[in-house]
Amino acid sequence: MEAVEEKVEQVEEPQVEDDGLDTEEFDADRAKAKIRKANSEAKNLRQRVKELEQAEAKLREIEDSEKSELQRLQEQLQEAEKRAGTAHMESLRLQVAHDKGLSPSQARRLSGSTLEELEADADELLELFARPSQEDTPRVPSRPKPRLTDDTPSNEETRSPSDIASEVMKRVRGL
Repeated sequence: MEAVEEKVEQVEEPQVEDDGLDTEEFDADRAKAKIRKANSEAKNLRQRVKELEQAEAKLREIEDSEKSELQRLQEQLQEAEKRAGTAHMESLRLQVAHDKGLSPSQARRLSGSTLEELEADADELLELFARPSQEDTPRVPSRPKPRLTDDTPSNEETRSPSDIASEVMKRVRGL
């Protein structure tokens, strides 16, 4: 692997030639030739990088094949333990959220690494989102309640809207 890095370092160092362009006039043919040369060098460098990347991939493959079965199993064990720890913490978080009556969005905000820390965080969250008591809430007027009883005497028949309108007009004119 170190040999690959050394080769990459050697390839990455561009060589700059001082052609005295500062003192000479512009020559289009000469500029085109220099551009072709630079493009050719860039193409060769890209090809070399590609070859080195392939060599690095082969080297990693060889290193992996040389690992013992025990090393592979140890890596798998570490990965499984990591996933199990994550699942355990998520389980604790959900348990605390359920016990405290938190919503799913509030449960995602719980933080802590132990059951006690999660419970304390849940209590703090509940305090922040607690609903104000009746005493703290200002009284907001509600919608007027409809009259459920009729003020007309019970012995009268139901009047039509036109009868009611004419009665109202009579009262207005009489006053």
